[in-house]
Amino acid sequence: MFTSEDDIEKLLMVEIGPRFCLLPIKAFEGSMGGDALWQNADYISPSKQRSKKYDAFVKRRVAKEKRKVYNEKVHKKGQDPDGYLNDAFE
Repeated sequence: MFTSEDDIEKLLMVEIGPRFCLLPIKAFEGSMGGDALWQNADYISPSKQRSKKYDAFVKRRVAKEKRKVYNEKVHKKGQDPDGYLNDAFE
C-alpha cells in the first residue's frame, strides 16, 4: 500500500484487467425501475442495427437483380430496350 511518506519515484502503475466502457441506456428513479430520469437519445438497439443492415442488403440485392434483368434484355435483343439511342445512329 502506498502512503504519503513513501517515495513517489517508487510508485508503479499496474493494469489489473481489461478496459471497458459502459454505454448507459436509461437511468431510473428506483434501483430496479420507476420513472425514467434520463435516456440516451443516441442509443440504437442491436436489433435495429441488424434490421438496418439487412434492409440495406435487400436493397442492394434488388438493385442487382434489376440490373441483371435489364442486361439480359439488352444482350438478348442486341439493342437498347428503352430506345433512347435509336436515333443516334441514323
